Amino acid sequence: MINSYQKGKQAGEDGNLDAVRKAIQAYHATYDKYPLNLEELKPLINSELDFSKYDYHPENGTYPKVN
Repeated sequence: MINSYQKGKQAGEDGNLDAVRKAIQAYHATYDKYPLNLEELKPLINSELDFSKYDYHPENGTYPKVN
C-alpha cells in the first residue's frame, strides 16, 4: 500500500516537473529569453507549485531538476 502511495506521489512530481519545463519553453517562445526565476512562470502554470525544490539556471534556461 505504501509503495502505491509513493508511486502516485512520484507521478505527481513528474507531472509538475513536466509543467515547469513546458512553461519555460513557452516563456522563451513568447519573450525570446529565459525567465530570471521560476516565479515568473506562475501566470503560465496557474498553480501553487513550490518552485524552491527545483534547480534552475536562468542564464541558459536549463530545465529544472528536483533538488
